[in-house]
Amino acid sequence: MDTFYTVIRGDTLSGIAQRFYGDATKFPIIAQANGIADPDRIFAGQVLRIPDITPPDPGPDPDPQEPPDPVAFRLLRPADLLNVQCTAIGCRVVTDGPVPTEPLARHTVVKDDNLWNLAVHYYGDGRLYRLIAEANHIPNPSLIFPGTVLSIPRRPSPPPPPPPVTHVVVAGDTLWDLAQRFYGNPFRYREIAAANNIANPSLIFPGQVLVIPGIGGPTAQGTRLVAVVADAHLIVTFGPQNIYEEAPEAGTTPPDIARSRAANDSRIVFELPKGTEIPFTTAGVLTALTTLGLRVAPLAVPKLEPGGQRAPEALVPPSAPKEDQTAIEAPYRLVVSPDVNGGFTHAADAAAAPSDSSRIELWHSRLGVRRVVDGEFVEVDEDDDTRRTVRAVWTRDDDDTQDADPTYGSLGPADRRAIVRQTANPKPNQEHGPDIEPEPLTVDKLFVSALGAWIDWRAGWPRFEEYLGDALSAYRHLAPMGRDAYVRVERPIYLFPFGHRATLVKLTERKIKAVDGDHAAHLFKRFFIVLRERTRSYDDRRLPFRSVSIDPVVSPDLTGIVDPPADCFVPTVGTDKYQWKITAVDWAGRQITMTTALVAVPKGFHTKALDTWNQQIAKNKSIDVGGAEVAFAKANVPGDTTARVQFLDLTGDADKFTSAPWMVKAHVTMPALAAINRGGGPVPVTYEKDYVTNGFVTDEPAQIFLVLDAASKLDFTGGSDRGGGFIEPNVAINAVSRTQGAVGDKGAANGIKQGVFNPDAFLGNAMPRLFGLFDLKDILVKNLPLTEAPKLIADQLDFIGSVLAGYQNLATALQTARTTLDADITAATTAGAKQRLQTLRDQCQLAIDNLAAEPVQPLIDSLAKAVTGDVGAVGNLASDLHAAAGKAKDLADSAFLPAYLRAQVERPYKALAGALDVAKSNKLLDALKNPLDNATIRYEWTPTIQGWGPTPGDDNRVFIPADPDNALAIAVEVRIPTQGEPQSDVSAQLRNFRLQLLPGAPLMAMVFSRVGFRVATGGKPEVDVQFDKLEFLGALGFIEKLRQLIPFDGFADPPYVDVSPQGATAGFELALPSVAVGVFTLENIALSADCRVPFLGEAVTVGFGFCSKEAPFRLTVMAIGGGGWVAIRLAPKGLVMLEMGLEAGASLSVDLGVASGSVSVMIGVYLRLEGEQGQLTGYFRIRGEVEVLGIASASITLELSLTYDFGSGKLIGRASLRVEIEIAFFSASVEITCERKLAGSKGDPTLLMIMPPNEGGQRMWDLYFNSFAIGA
Repeated sequence: MDTFYTVIRGDTLSGIAQRFYGDATKFPIIAQANGIADPDRIFAGQVLRIPDITPPDPGPDPDPQEPPDPVAFRLLRPADLLNVQCTAIGCRVVTDGPVPTEPLARHTVVKDDNLWNLAVHYYGDGRLYRLIAEANHIPNPSLIFPGTVLSIPRRPSPPPPPPPVTHVVVAGDTLWDLAQRFYGNPFRYREIAAANNIANPSLIFPGQVLVIPGIGGPTAQGTRLVAVVADAHLIVTFGPQNIYEEAPEAGTTPPDIARSRAANDSRIVFELPKGTEIPFTTAGVLTALTTLGLRVAPLAVPKLEPGGQRAPEALVPPSAPKEDQTAIEAPYRLVVSPDVNGGFTHAADAAAAPSDSSRIELWHSRLGVRRVVDGEFVEVDEDDDTRRTVRAVWTRDDDDTQDADPTYGSLGPADRRAIVRQTANPKPNQEHGPDIEPEPLTVDKLFVSALGAWIDWRAGWPRFEEYLGDALSAYRHLAPMGRDAYVRVERPIYLFPFGHRATLVKLTERKIKAVDGDHAAHLFKRFFIVLRERTRSYDDRRLPFRSVSIDPVVSPDLTGIVDPPADCFVPTVGTDKYQWKITAVDWAGRQITMTTALVAVPKGFHTKALDTWNQQIAKNKSIDVGGAEVAFAKANVPGDTTARVQFLDLTGDADKFTSAPWMVKAHVTMPALAAINRGGGPVPVTYEKDYVTNGFVTDEPAQIFLVLDAASKLDFTGGSDRGGGFIEPNVAINAVSRTQGAVGDKGAANGIKQGVFNPDAFLGNAMPRLFGLFDLKDILVKNLPLTEAPKLIADQLDFIGSVLAGYQNLATALQTARTTLDADITAATTAGAKQRLQTLRDQCQLAIDNLAAEPVQPLIDSLAKAVTGDVGAVGNLASDLHAAAGKAKDLADSAFLPAYLRAQVERPYKALAGALDVAKSNKLLDALKNPLDNATIRYEWTPTIQGWGPTPGDDNRVFIPADPDNALAIAVEVRIPTQGEPQSDVSAQLRNFRLQLLPGAPLMAMVFSRVGFRVATGGKPEVDVQFDKLEFLGALGFIEKLRQLIPFDGFADPPYVDVSPQGATAGFELALPSVAVGVFTLENIALSADCRVPFLGEAVTVGFGFCSKEAPFRLTVMAIGGGGWVAIRLAPKGLVMLEMGLEAGASLSVDLGVASGSVSVMIGVYLRLEGEQGQLTGYFRIRGEVEVLGIASASITLELSLTYDFGSGKLIGRASLRVEIEIAFFSASVEITCERKLAGSKGDPTLLMIMPPNEGGQRMWDLYFNSFAIGA
C-alpha cells in the first residue's frame, strides 16, 4: 500500500528513499511516481506518494513471532530531580558480551523447513527465529530455500538486573516525603523502610544511603535497548506540567489560599526505527532521546509553506491523541504537540554549577527543531524560532464530564476550544464555511521537567473573520515551572456604531500582594479593550463626519464582563458606562470632540448591536457635541453647510465585523433662531433624502441637504413691539440649503429645487395676516427667481474684518438712504414735506462725503502690523475715521429720518464705532489675538409684491401698492457677542400703498406714504407712519366735498390720528349747524368717520357715525321732541358692529310762584348688533315732580322696559317705581323694582335656581325626593 510523505526543509529524494526503502539509490522510484523531472528539485510542504515495493507475500510465517513485551523503566536522578517514566514498545534489552566465534550449529534447509521451527528446535523458543534471520542476513524471514546452509547463532545471555536506585538522606527528609517523590504515593513509605531494614520509619539520618525498591531503571553498562520491530517507539511520561489556579478580578481581595487543579500527566513519544540501539543507561537513554524524532497526532503537522497542502490523514477533526502519540497537557486541559520536525534536547548528566558543585541544575528537556541533512540527523536547533511550533490538538473539556472549576483561571473552556480550532482543526467550520489552514503556536520556549513546564508561546489569527462562532484574534502564554505568570487572550470585537475594530483582552497576571500582612504571588484577571483601528474613514452622505478617531487606544480595566461574552455589551468602568473620547473630522476638515458610551460587539452577535445601542445608550442620552460647528456636507463656499450642533443622535448598520454609522438626527442651534427668538432649544434636523441618494446635483439651484423635523419659525416678533409691528416678519424654516441657507421650502414641486421662489412652500405658515386681512405670502408674486427669496446671512469675522465690514456696510447704507430720500422728495405733495426730506438728503450727502474723505485702508494696514505688536499710528487713524463717521450718527439721530432708514444707517455705524473704540484703547492687542469677533446674522428682504382682494378683480382689491418692486423692505441684524446676550435690531417698512374698504363697494380709502417700525434690544419701539390722505368713495361720496373742508397737510397734521405699536386710527368728526323750519327744529347734528388699521391681529375696519350716544341729535316738533344716534363699523368680511338708539316724548310744566310742577312722558327703542350677539330694548318712562317754596320737593318716576337678548334667547321685562322726597336738609328715596323673564328654548331654570341652598333648598329637595322617589 502506498504511503504519503510531506517534504520538510533539508529533505532530498535519496534521503527519503533511504528512509522508506533502506536504499538511497531507489530514489528514481519516488521521482517517477510523483512526476518529478529533476530529482534535485523538491520543496518543503510538497506531499510525495511513496510506492510500496514490497515483493508479493510468499505466505504467512509458519509460526509468526509475537511482538516483544513493553520495556518499562524509570529515569530517576534525585540530584537534578530527573524523574520520568519510560515505556519502550517493540524493543528488547540486549546484553553486551564477547561475540561467539563459532555458531551453535549449521543447518541445511530441507523442504518444509521454516525459521520458526528451526528456532524451536535449537532454542526451544520459536520467537527467537529473528536471531537466525539476522545471523544469515535474510531480509524476508518467510522465504528460505532448500539446500541453503544456515548458521545457527548462540542464544544471547539475559540482561543483568538494573542497578538499584539509591538516595542519600539530607536534612529534612522523611520516608513519607521520599515515597511521595519516588512513587507519587506517600503511603508506600513502608516499602522503603522494609528494603532498608528500618525498624522505626520516623528515624533516618542525614548521609544515610537508602535503596528505593520497585523502581525499574536502566541496567548497568553493557546493555542496550534495541528496536526489533518497525513500529518501535519510546513513550516518555512526565508528571503534571501545569497548575490551574483561581484568578480573581484585579482590584478584589484574593483568597488566602487559591483553589487549584493539576493537569494530567504528559507524554512525549519518540520514534525508534527498527534496529536502533540505545545504551541502556540513564545517560545513554537521555542522549538518545535528543536524536530521535517524535511520533505525533495526525493534526500536529508543520506549518505549511505557501502553496503547500496537507496529507489526507491530516484533514480530520480534532480528537484525543492516542497512547502512542505525543500529548503535553500544558496549560491545564489543553493538549499540545510539536510537529514531526520537533525534537527535544537536554543534559545527559546532572549539571553542577562551575563555582559551586552543590548547586545542581534542574533537569529539563527543551523543544527545538531537528536539523536533518541528506536524511541524517545533525542536531536539535534551539534557535529556529520560525519552525519551532506546537498545535493544540485537543482539549479535555470535550472528553470530561465535569467542567473546570467555576472560578476560572487564566483560560476557560471556550478559550481552550477556540485555541484547538484555530491551531489544529483544518475544517473548523465543518460543512458550513470555508476550510481554514490553522495557525500553530509560535514557541519561544517549551521546557518539560519534574516541576512542570516552562512555556512561552504566542499566536495571532488575522483570519479570525472566517471562523464561524467564537474565535480568538491573539493568544500569548507565559508559565514558568508549571505556574501561569502572564496569559493574554484577545477576542475580536468592534465598537458600534462607529465600527472601529478592537479586541477584548483578558489578561491574567501574577502579582505580589499582601493578604492579612503576608505577601503572596496571586494570579489576577482583568479585562480591557484595545483598539486595533483608532481612526476610521467614511464616505457616507448620511454622516457629517469623514473620519472618526477614538481614544484612548487602551481602555481602563472594565467591570462586569461575561467571559466569554454572550451578547453585545456596553463597557463599564466601576458602575458607570465608559465614555470614549471621539474626535471626528467633518466635511470641512474641522475636528469635533465629544464623548459617548459605545457598544462592544463580539463576533457572532452583530444582530443585537442596534438593540443594545438603542436600549442602553441612545434611549437615555444623545451625544453632547457642546455647540461645536459641524459641516454636514461638502461646502461650496466655506461655511455654507455648517451648523452649530448641540446634540447628535446616531445609529448604525451593523455587519459581522464592523458597522457603518449614520445620523438619525442632529439637534442644531441656529444662531438666528436662538438670538431672535430669545433662546429656545436646539432644532432637530435630518438629512434630506435626495441628497443622501444623489448628493449635490450640479444644476440644482437649491442643493438642500438638511430638513427640520418640524417647521421652526424665525420669530422676529414675539409680539409686535419686537418685529416691526404691522409686518410681523417671521420666516418659516423647514430646510437648510447649501446655496440659500435656512429656507422654508424643503423641496416642494415648482419650488426651490427648480430654482423658483414659491412663497407657499418657502414661507409655510410662518407669515401672519398683514393688517389682519391677508397673509404676507398672498401679496408676493409667485414663480420669481430665487433671488427674490429672503436671505439669512451669518458672518463671523476677526477684528480687522469687523472694522473693514463696518466701514463698507456704513458706506452702502448711506448710499441706499440717499437713493430712498431722492425718491421720497420726488413723491412729496407738500412744500413742508419736501423741505424736511431735502434737509435729510443734504445730511446724508455730507455723511457720504466725509466718510469717503477718510479711507479705511490705511487703518487696515496698520492693524495688520499691530498684530506683531507695532500699534504705531492705529490710534490716530482710528480717531480720524471715527470723526469722519460722526456725520452718519448725526443723520441717524434726526427725528425726521424714517425709522427704517435710521436702522439701516445706525446699525453699521454702531458696529464701526465700537470697533474703532477698541482700536483706540489698550484692548487692541487682545482683540487682534482673538481669532473670531462677534458673530452677526443679517436677514434682508425686499420682495416684489402685488395688490390683494378677497376675490379676483381690480374693483375688489383692498391693498393696492403704488410701486410693487420697492414697496416692502425688511431688515434684521442680530449680533451675538462672544460674551453677553445677543443684540437684535429689527426694522420693516411698507411704502406708497392704499387701503380701500370695503371690497366690491368701496366706502373709504386710506393712502399711506409709508408705515415703518423699528425695535432694537434695550430700546423702545419706534413707529413711523406717513399718512397722505383719506378718501370717501361710493355711498359716502357725498362726504368727499365736506372732506375738502378738512385741511389735510399730509399725515403730519390730520383732523386726528392715533398711532401705537398695535395700529393706527385716522378719522374726523364734523359738527353741522342746527336746522329750524317752522315748528320743526333739528339740533346737535354731527358726522364722523374713521379707519382703524391694526398692524397685527384684527382686520382693518371703517366706521361711520351720525351723532353719538353721548351727544345724540335733538328733534323737536312743537311740544313733542326726541333724538337719537346711529353708529356702524364694517370690515372686509362684513358687519362688525351696529348700534342705534331712537326716542320720542312730550313734557308739560306749570309754575305758580309758590309752587311749580312738571310731567314728562318718553318712549324709545335701542338696538345693538355685534357679531353673533345682539340686544333689542323698548322702553316707556313717565316722570312727575312738584316743588313748594324751594323748601320741599317730591318726585315720582315710573319706568317700564322690555328687552330681547339674542345670546340667551330670553325676553326680559322690568318695571321700577322711584319716589324721592326732600325737605330742607332732609331727603329720602324709595325704589321698587320688579323683573320677569320669559324664557325661550334656552331658558330652562337650573336646579340651583329652583331650590337655592340658602333659602331652604335642602329641605325642599328632601320633600320632593320622599314624595316621588321610587321605592323610597
